[in-house]
Parts: sequence; C-alpha cells; structure tokens
Amino acid sequence: AFAGGALLADRLGAPPAPLLAALAALLLTAAVWGRARHPGAALLALLAAFALTGALRLRALVHPPDPTHLAHLPADWTPRRCRLTGRIAGPPEEPIPEAPGAGAPERIVLRLTAERLACGAAAGPAAGGLRLALYEARGEYRAGDRLEGTFLLRRPRGAINPGGFDYRRFRQVQGIALEGWAREAQADLALQPLPGARLQRAVAALRKRMLRRLQEAVGGEEGALLRAIVLGDRSGLSAATVTAFRDSGTYHILAISGLNVSLLAGAFLLLLRGLRAPPRVAAAAAGLLVVFYAALAGGSPSVVRAAVMTAAVLLALMLDRQADLWNSLGLAALLLLAVNPQNLFDAGFQLTFAATAAIVVVADRLTLAHLPRPARWLLLSLTVSAAAALGTLPVLAVHFQRISLSGILANLPIVPLSGVLTALGMLEALALALHPAGLPGLADLLRLAAATQIGTARLFAALPLATLQVYPPTLLMVWTYYGLVLSLIAGRLRRWRLPLAGLLTLALLGQVAWKAWPSRAAALTVTFLDVGEGDSILVEAPGGRLVLVDGGGVYDDRFDVGDRIVVPYVLSRWRSRLDLVVLTHPQPDHLNGLQAVLRRLTVAEVWES
Repeated sequence: AFAGGALLADRLGAPPAPLLAALAALLLTAAVWGRARHPGAALLALLAAFALTGALRLRALVHPPDPTHLAHLPADWTPRRCRLTGRIAGPPEEPIPEAPGAGAPERIVLRLTAERLACGAAAGPAAGGLRLALYEARGEYRAGDRLEGTFLLRRPRGAINPGGFDYRRFRQVQGIALEGWAREAQADLALQPLPGARLQRAVAALRKRMLRRLQEAVGGEEGALLRAIVLGDRSGLSAATVTAFRDSGTYHILAISGLNVSLLAGAFLLLLRGLRAPPRVAAAAAGLLVVFYAALAGGSPSVVRAAVMTAAVLLALMLDRQADLWNSLGLAALLLLAVNPQNLFDAGFQLTFAATAAIVVVADRLTLAHLPRPARWLLLSLTVSAAAALGTLPVLAVHFQRISLSGILANLPIVPLSGVLTALGMLEALALALHPAGLPGLADLLRLAAATQIGTARLFAALPLATLQVYPPTLLMVWTYYGLVLSLIAGRLRRWRLPLAGLLTLALLGQVAWKAWPSRAAALTVTFLDVGEGDSILVEAPGGRLVLVDGGGVYDDRFDVGDRIVVPYVLSRWRSRLDLVVLTHPQPDHLNGLQAVLRRLTVAEVWES
C-alpha cells in the first residue's frame, strides 16, 4: 500500500493539504470501525492510510519543506560558479584516470551535504545533497569533514530519450540536487575536521587501509575483484571483467548483496552461540556487526538494502520470534521506502526484491528432505537460481534490454565461490589492517579463488546465446507476466489455475505480437536524439525504413553513447534493424557511438563521407 501510494503520487501528483485531510479521515474511520468490531473495513482504511502516507513521503522528498533546500532553485537556474560549504557525506571514490591510458588528470568524486551556498550576490544557508568531481586531486578528503570551495555547479543532466537511462531520476533517488566540478588547485579549498565525526572518519580510514593493503597483497584483476566483493569498491575492475560477469548473468556478485551480509552475520551468530551467548544477545551483536560492515563497505544503496534485510531477520530473533521470510521481506521494503520512496524506481531495489521474493516462493514450496544430500544441494541450487532468473526477467528487460540464459548454470559455481571470497577476504582484510603481512598463505589462496571466479564468468559469458538482447516490455506486459507467474503458483486457485494461466499467456503473447507487428509510417519522421555533444538523428521514412545519421559520442571511453543512449532508443521502438547508417564525418562526437550500434543492431548498409 505504501509503495502504491508513492507510485500514484509520482504519476499523478497532488497537493499535500488534501492528502493530509484524507489521511486524517482514514485514520479516524479505521479507529471507528475497529471499535465497532468491523476488522475488514478497518484494515481497508488502514491500507488506504498507508498509501496516502507513501504519497506524502514522496512529495516531501521531491518538494522538501525546507525553503533552503537546493531542490527549490528556480527552474531557469543555469550552470554557474558558486562558493559552497558542506559536509562530506561519505568516503570519496578512489582516484581513477579520466581517460585510461591517455594521461588525463586523476579525479575523485565527493558527496556533500550542503550548509551554505553563495552564487554572485545571492548567498545564504542551503540544504540538500551534491556530487562534486575534483580533478588533479592530491589532498585527503575524509567523511565528516567540512569542505569549502568554489565549484561550477549545475543540475544533474542526462539524456532525455524514451528507453534510455534516466540519469536525473537516478541522482534524484540518491538525494543529489546539484553536481559540480573543479580543479583542486583552482577551487580555493578549505578543509575543517569536525570533532563530532571521529567515528565516521575512523571507519573511513580503516576502509581505506583495508582496500590499499588488499590490493597490495593480492594485486591485479584478482585484487580488484576481491575489493569489489568484500568492500564494495569496483573502481579497479576492468571493462572486460565487468562485461564477463554481466553477460554470464552473475553481475550481481560485484555488488555487496544479502549473500555477503547474511554470510558474515550468520558466521558471527554461530561463533557467539558456540561461546554460549544468549540468543537475543547474539542477535543484537550480529545486528551491530551488520551496521558496522555497511559503514565499512561504503554505505552504497546495495549495501544498505542488504543490511536492512538482514537486520529484519535479526530483529525477529531478538524478539524471540520465528523469522517469517515474507514478514522480514516486507519490513525491509517498508523501511527502505519510508526513508526514500523513490527507491521504488531504482533498478537495484527492484532486482533485489524481485529475486528475493522469487526465492522465498521456492523456499516455501520445496520439499527435498527425502533426497540424498548431494542431489538435494544440486536441485536446490538449480531451483533457486532459476527462480531468481524468472523473478527478475522483466526488470532486466525493462532497464537493460538484456536477459541472461547462462546465469542459471553460471550461478551454481560462482555464488558459492563468492561466499568463500567474502568470508576469507574479510578475514584477510582485517588481518592486513592490523599487520601488512596478513595471514600466512591466505593471500595466495584468495588470488587463486578470484582468478577461478573471473575465469568461470568468462567461460559462461562465451557460451552461445549466453545473453540475449530483447525489446523493453511495456508496463502492462510486466504486470501480465507476474500475474501469470502468480496464477501458476497460487495454491488457492486450484481448478481455476490452468484456465487463468492460459488466459494470461494468451494476453501476454497478444501484447508482444501487437507491439512487434511492423508498423508503416505514413509520413517522414525525424528524431534528434539527445546525445550531448555531437549529433545522432534517426529518420523513419514512409514504409518503415530506418536511417541513422551519426551516433554521437565523447572524446574518451568513459561513457558509451551508443550503448547507453542510441541503441536503447532504437530498441524502445521495438526495432533492431537499421536499413542505413550514415557517418557525416569521423570525429569522436559523431563516430564513437556507432561502434555499439554496429555491434548490437543489424545494419544493412553504411555510408561514410
């Protein structure tokens, strides 16, 4: 109900006063019906109240009540150079080269919580989040410090094309109202350590030491993978490795997930129970460990989701109740949405809860106790992997236009090995934080395990049809798909199960056929794609022939315009064939985007000048 209210508020919008009045009326109605012993009616009123609460919470984030919030800047606010004061909200990103191999200056990215903003003659207190890039950065920037400097600021800006990545929404979900950049030497920076942030700085310093020593002890691509799995730092992974995990359907292990957090919490619980600690004390201690690990791993959205979901299970243990998986899942989702209802639109949030819900469904229905242990483990692993794949299939198709066929099998070796890397990697990281030598022989073992992990991902990614490019489904298709899945697993439907499933299958196939049916444009249509610098123009001639003129691009390989903007737009039209591609001139901002076009789409003919 809470999520539904947030979704409706985002789609429709409504002023807060009527929503508050309706919320008060619903709460009063629920109380009256509850006293009159009408529990069904009272429950419906409470659900409606939850929906209105979600709508109000979303409005409070999109339109903050604080008049100094950066979200209230005028609609015509243009990029400008401003003097900014704020607190560093988390550990900075590790220095990365702006253009690999090109000798470009290094940069770090900081997230700040604004305190004061001065733009020309206008100056005053400010609130809200900012994301700042510092080029040629050599200083030390720690979480909790106050930073003052001069930056060129602008609103988050991304391509506005149907089917493309919504960068503005992505930053809005993260609470980022402005972005900025400056060269360190020219920003007139002033850093002030604040006494109240000692714990935050200590955790950030420990994280930095562990990351550095892990890379020194293991090194290479294996060390980069270990840093990603154990501490959530993916800055050192090569594009080839990321692609291998993505195409093999195992990309999820590169982000700290419930597997990592639950494994650490479970191991700690077993240790405390072995030491005869009371169950509630052990659960509370494990909860504190989860909070510490979430901070140590950088506090990214995936880490926070995993920590909240694990904490929900630990809370049930602390209250001496049997942990109901559905209640724990619902509580975790409610907590995350209460903090930020815009998580509902985040691909990571949707994938996490879709996969977990699918696994919970399987766990409630599987009875494998009669099988031998090896067969039980194999069948359980296959079933769980298949359930997660089916549960996330529409989400992957909507956001990434890809589905992985090899993921069901690839997860069998990669997920258990990821658990080993998480446990032993954290042990080695803690040991390295205490002494540069770490534990004898463990670094070599971790290097071998990480190399095996990378090799396995590349092996499955190289299989024929390992990953398929698909058209993004409509919202109605997504709901029809999930309705079909629910109709097949719902136990209460009984004799209506197969007829309903057949009806939904026909409805889904009908939608796909209608969308895929080739349409014939009656008139010439010219679409200028938003690709930033350069040009990319899609021309649809009468009769349906598609012509692409240029593909946009940037001057280095930081961002693939063709892969992230041009191809998703063409696929959003449910087209994967271009009759003609024209390159007007071979400059990077016209040429570079065409590489992905030629790689991912069928092109009948290419003209170049």
